[in-house]
Amino acid sequence: MKIEVSGTALDMGLAQGEATAGSWATMLKTMGNAAIPRGFEDMIAKYCPRQLVRMIGIARGAEVPLELVLLGSVGELLLAQFDYFIGACTAIAWMDKGPPKPAPIIGKNFDYPSAFSAVNIVRISRPQDAYASIDVTAGPSSGAHGGVNEKGLAIAYNSGCSIDKPKMLLPIGMLVQEALERFETAEEAINFITDSPRGGSALMMIADRAGDMAGLEVTPHYWGVRRPEKDRIGHTNHSQTPQTVAFDLPSNAYYSDKMPPLLRGHRIKESSELRYNRLEKLMAQAPILDIASAKTILADHGEGDMPSDNTICRHGPYYATTMSVVLYTGEPKLSVAWGNPCRNSFEEVAL
Repeated sequence: MKIEVSGTALDMGLAQGEATAGSWATMLKTMGNAAIPRGFEDMIAKYCPRQLVRMIGIARGAEVPLELVLLGSVGELLLAQFDYFIGACTAIAWMDKGPPKPAPIIGKNFDYPSAFSAVNIVRISRPQDAYASIDVTAGPSSGAHGGVNEKGLAIAYNSGCSIDKPKMLLPIGMLVQEALERFETAEEAINFITDSPRGGSALMMIADRAGDMAGLEVTPHYWGVRRPEKDRIGHTNHSQTPQTVAFDLPSNAYYSDKMPPLLRGHRIKESSELRYNRLEKLMAQAPILDIASAKTILADHGEGDMPSDNTICRHGPYYATTMSVVLYTGEPKLSVAWGNPCRNSFEEVAL
């Protein structure tokens, strides 16, 4: 689903809630007995006040209690719990040499349980007091999993698998949206995210129109930055920087019986490690990375062309690529394939 919202944070939330409620309100109501962490709303109000106002608007537009929309954001915080790591998403960034002038581009596969396909949206946000952006997010969410703003700042984040526990429950997706609304450069976004409380762990690809790009790895208390090699960089879900790798989940950790049946007994980092190794090989083999070759990488099924839970274009029994996007910093636009990029063509969305 694609939507466009504008005006105040409340106006944008109202429009989003009205447009998307049919895809998520019933699903969230089934979580009605789940507890919202104490102080969660106050934390958002302190650090991301516009996102809280947008959430109030989403609730009003969808005609559901605010608590239900807050509950949707609480789901992200489950990623910080030891028994619920999501081994999801693959991202790549490179310096594109094409016209009108060289500028970084980010490509990402969003890997989630298949049911998430119904709530995925691309949202054009035109706030009256902040930068406009194209956001990749979910229907009940004020935050974003990624996006690009009118100044050419692009961010995409993957879930991390750190054992570092948060003390302050602030969803990383809200920090991403705040950064898109407020900043022009990768350096500003990195400083903002690393200075903010974080309710979980993530690996972020961040780039700007001036040519700066970085892989930012964060846990609730630590962070590290990776820089590209030969104008390209990639990551999946496990850490690479010395500042964060020490807090990563052990490689021999397995999903527990608290997880859905299809995941129980599987090694948590298996998919992340195999996808990363394949991504590194494909990046090294490509003499020049351009849009076409990057889309080919996002649709890759491994050496034997056998799609599985461990391929970049993911086809697992529980996790699958539910959306693939390419974010352009040189001009504020993105390309999106709804579902697996091996099966679906990309369409362009521009500001």
